[in-house]
Amino acid sequence: MKSKIERVMDFMEENWPAHRAPLKGASAEDIAELAAEWRRPLPEDYVAFLQRMGHRTEGLKWEHIDFRVDTMLRTLRYPWENYVLPKRYLLIGEDLTESEYSYALDLESRSMDGTAVVRAVYRLNYEIGPEHTLPEATSLAELLFNNTFLDVRIESLPHRSGHRGLRFVGRPEEKQPFESVLEELGLVRHPLSGPFFQAYECDEGRVAVRWNEGQYGQIISASESTAWLSMVGKTLRSRLPVRL
Repeated sequence: MKSKIERVMDFMEENWPAHRAPLKGASAEDIAELAAEWRRPLPEDYVAFLQRMGHRTEGLKWEHIDFRVDTMLRTLRYPWENYVLPKRYLLIGEDLTESEYSYALDLESRSMDGTAVVRAVYRLNYEIGPEHTLPEATSLAELLFNNTFLDVRIESLPHRSGHRGLRFVGRPEEKQPFESVLEELGLVRHPLSGPFFQAYECDEGRVAVRWNEGQYGQIISASESTAWLSMVGKTLRSRLPVRL
């Protein structure tokens, strides 16, 4: 049986636009060099990702993350980088739009399947404290699925609605009513959805839900029909507690 990250990478390749450069994996030598630079074994799901996509991931537009193995090697070889980053964090990506914004696997924080949680890390040239990190996804697989679904399944449709500033209030136990409303609208949850990011699809459109820090929901919907988008927004506002 394939692992979660293998199924996510299958989804990525199946949906990769033909006009983009093909995804390209890193060599065994490249991966060994990265592990040697870290002086520790790399997590299995991260190695699986590097083997298939560690040299070329152009097109992952969300936050413009550069995951390439040569970028990680270049970052790690700055002397201050190794000194200030606690050993619990393993850098996996750089944000091309924010010079002080990176992504890391938190090796001391694990999801239910044992994979490391992904955290956004700020200001690597300072001593890292809790105020410099935010939970971004419960696993690398979830982060990649989030990026890909938003890019190739949401952005590909002509009409989109972020329901400007609308946040659906919710503790974890309040997520079920939210999801039930989407199911009543005929939307089916994608099987690769995770705890922080869920994707829903039907013939009329698609909905992506992001549970920021697992606490409150933000939604973006996309469709060929503006009437469908309006109906989704009105239904959610009328059925659920919201915070503007």
